[in-house]
Amino acid sequence: MTKIIMLAPASSEVGLTTIANGLNLNLKQAGKNSTIFNPIELGLDHIVEMLSHNRLDDLEEELYAAVQAKSAAQDYLIIDALSYSADKPFAERLNQAIARSVQAYVVPVISLSIENAYQLDNMLSMAKTIYQNRVIPGCIVNKYDLPTCGASCAGCAADPLATLKHHYIFDDLNLPLQACLPMVRGETVLDTILPSLNIDWLENLPEFTPALTPAAFRHRLSVKAKAGQKRIVLPEGEEPRTIKAAHICAERGLATPILLGTPEGINEIARNNAIQLSSKVEIIDPSQVREKYVAPMVEIRKNKGLTPEDALKQLEDNVVLGTMMVQLDEVDGLVSGAIHSTANTVRPALQLVKTKPDAKLVSSTFFMCLPEQVLAFADCAVNIKPNAEELADIAIQTAETAKQFGIEPRVAMISYSTGDSGHGEDVDKVKEATRIVKEKRPNLPVEGPIQYDAALVPEVAKTKLPNSKVAGHATVFVFPDLNTANPMAKGVQRSSNTITIGPLLQGLNKPANDLSRGCTAEDIVFTIALTAVQSMSKR
Repeated sequence: MTKIIMLAPASSEVGLTTIANGLNLNLKQAGKNSTIFNPIELGLDHIVEMLSHNRLDDLEEELYAAVQAKSAAQDYLIIDALSYSADKPFAERLNQAIARSVQAYVVPVISLSIENAYQLDNMLSMAKTIYQNRVIPGCIVNKYDLPTCGASCAGCAADPLATLKHHYIFDDLNLPLQACLPMVRGETVLDTILPSLNIDWLENLPEFTPALTPAAFRHRLSVKAKAGQKRIVLPEGEEPRTIKAAHICAERGLATPILLGTPEGINEIARNNAIQLSSKVEIIDPSQVREKYVAPMVEIRKNKGLTPEDALKQLEDNVVLGTMMVQLDEVDGLVSGAIHSTANTVRPALQLVKTKPDAKLVSSTFFMCLPEQVLAFADCAVNIKPNAEELADIAIQTAETAKQFGIEPRVAMISYSTGDSGHGEDVDKVKEATRIVKEKRPNLPVEGPIQYDAALVPEVAKTKLPNSKVAGHATVFVFPDLNTANPMAKGVQRSSNTITIGPLLQGLNKPANDLSRGCTAEDIVFTIALTAVQSMSKR
């Protein structure tokens, strides 16, 4: 796996590019495959435009894709981050986005003189605040300009770091990992830098728990969806957000969207909303095709006594019509819910598509795109009060869904108590559900009962469950009931301005997915892409 090293400025005029070139050359001389990435490769004007239009999420996805492409077959990728300057006031914001989106090791680079030597502690602390847990314990010091003691202190004269330790650094401050010598006039930059940059420390970087970032999640989702070229039906074809989403999906090549509605009505709504509807979007007028689904629907529901007349009446609901298209394999999946309730989407799917043979129920997953990682929350939309066996099934379904979309499942069965600290009917249900999951999926990392903070925060986990492989690093959060799950998902979404994708329905034979009625067009785009990918393993 490629190690991504981001050189980040911790003060002004630190010479990042010089350090990047020196480090890269040292790695190559040591027989390592390495290369340098500079975010300006995306185009400075493009970066400024994206940031000025508040499209940081899209920019992070582009950065992730560019880094992935450049790091292929490399042992190390060195990111030469943006230096602070008056003409680039967005540098810190962009650097944060890079470190976050690509999960880089952040190495602070500092220029150090007698004027700012005593500020070294503050500069390193600021870097840790900006880049959080990605900062390694140390830094690189460049443009070093501190006097030594000379003959009175032989150690200082021989070793610039000794000067810092002896004269300028308090005992509680970690020494920097590297120190670069001063740039000497008359010598080339690399001649000066190379002797003072060793690379041994790169082999011993601290282990970070792997996390799928939102940028990585979106990029992988797009790549998979584009490869599948699936057909996704949108029953709410005359709804403006849905029309816009269909256009975006078609233009990005994520899927072939099929809008149900009259061509005249859809095109008029598109014009009124300044949407130049893509020619790749298909439009089907329900009134022209409805009758052909009557006989197949009667056959599916014959045990329930469905008559042709009742079938035709039910098919006036475009969600029912779209679900029949899914069941008959005319399309690969369905997305609805922008103007309908969850029940309107789930009920036809249960009646016509039905559940998988090994599924006890249909449940739902929300993908919570937090700044540093994507988590799966379940069940936030369908099952009101599942019993222990149903809760275990939800956990297994969600773990499988998470894995399908690139999230390494570590399952936390959430409760109001952790381990054996609490007792009662609700806790016992979670304990039993956890036991069932372990019995059915012995290789699946699962912990329960566990409180939300102990599942998410490593520091809390060390106190409450120090020996757990899941605590502090959970990626799949299974809540005990809908009354807990739905408010939790909404609370996280709104309080942290988190992008939430879902609910994604799981347990059905074929994909039919719901939307929140407060969804945006971009939310619908993501759900269409998810549905396309989900359909690739529907059987």
